[in-house]
Amino acid sequence: MRAGSLSVRLLAAWLVFLLFTLPMAALGLQVLFQRSIDRGAVSDLTADLKLIADSIEIDEQGNVNLVDVPAHPNFLLAYGHRYWQLSEGGRPILRSPSLWAEKLSPASPGREGDVTVSRFSGPNDQSLLGLATIVQANGKGGRKFEIVAAIDYAEILAAREKFSNDVWTGVAVVFLLIILAASAQVFVGLMPLQALRASLTAVRNGSARRIEGNFPTEIAPLISETNDLLAARDNALAAAGARAANLAHGLKTPLAVMAALCRQLRRDGAVKRAAEFEKQLEAMRWHVERELALSRPRATELSARVRIDAATEICGIVSALKKLAKSEELHWKVSVDQSMPLTIDRADFSDIMGNVLDNAQKWARHQVLVEASQTANSILLTVDDDGPGVEEEQMGRILQRGERADPTVPGTGLGLAIASELIFLHGGQFRLSRSSLGGLRAAITLNQD
Repeated sequence: MRAGSLSVRLLAAWLVFLLFTLPMAALGLQVLFQRSIDRGAVSDLTADLKLIADSIEIDEQGNVNLVDVPAHPNFLLAYGHRYWQLSEGGRPILRSPSLWAEKLSPASPGREGDVTVSRFSGPNDQSLLGLATIVQANGKGGRKFEIVAAIDYAEILAAREKFSNDVWTGVAVVFLLIILAASAQVFVGLMPLQALRASLTAVRNGSARRIEGNFPTEIAPLISETNDLLAARDNALAAAGARAANLAHGLKTPLAVMAALCRQLRRDGAVKRAAEFEKQLEAMRWHVERELALSRPRATELSARVRIDAATEICGIVSALKKLAKSEELHWKVSVDQSMPLTIDRADFSDIMGNVLDNAQKWARHQVLVEASQTANSILLTVDDDGPGVEEEQMGRILQRGERADPTVPGTGLGLAIASELIFLHGGQFRLSRSSLGGLRAAITLNQD
């Protein structure tokens, strides 16, 4: 896919959207999970505090006992990551077996009934999350006790990390699935444009005059406008063709009259003058015919473009040129593949190659080399001669109408100019350079539709 294609743009938009939204969603989920797990831990510790507070019992001798204790098994394991402690006057009097002889030192509640939540260091340098409160026990003396319940915060952090890993794994999977779905969506969504391209290619190749097919409503107006444009072009071509035909018909009679006058001059004995007039008349006729061929849009342009075999056409033109007097003295070497399909007006291709090959045989001393090669999208035709060649600064000038490399050599100076214009009309390229044979090389590149 090219950088400027719609597919790349749409997929890039999806990529930017996902790279922004999915990480934000993942971070949001982590924050929500963190709050949820913290609230869950605080809720569990609050339940432990309430259980211990409700279980305090003081006997007749003033000894403090607990009727019930939190049942989590980690409270029974040494340094088991869960702890509780009951203190009076700052001195622990009862504690969970997991504490052994350690003491919990959370932030003090300050007054009875308050509950503090704090982080503090515990056994084995564990970072604890703890709740502390002060309660007054019913009974002898109204004694006050501080109750602490704590959990190793590393367990919460481990749960967070596990959840974070799961979230990012899920985000990666969702990202890949959405990218695949977006690619499928882009492919399916742009299929009508591929069909439109095929229809336009058919119009360009001459196999269709209108864009036809079932297209989405979003591009239906574009199809309609394009078909209207094609219809307007056909009308313009038809009108231009009619004007060109009228012009040709209008010039035909004056040229015929002038030809008759030349014949009359010959009969009157003015042979030299008649020859000069005939020469100018022939040049005028050539100018008119070629200008009409080049300037008028073809009313039958679509039907004129056909699939031809360039190799066969070239061999036919060379065969015809070999019959000319000068060409019989030349050595023609033709190196052309047997199959070179090309969609072009057959007459235009004959004019292009005919003019270029005729120019080569006119200037060649001993040989003319014709070669052709093809790529996936174009064919390259080269014509080399061993003539005197053309100076580099003159190569652009001889492609102009009426310009000749040597005015003493017979010719109109139109051949290469006409070939160049026809090549340009068909979207090709025409380059002149010095040939390895010593003369001129003409290189023609034409696109294969």
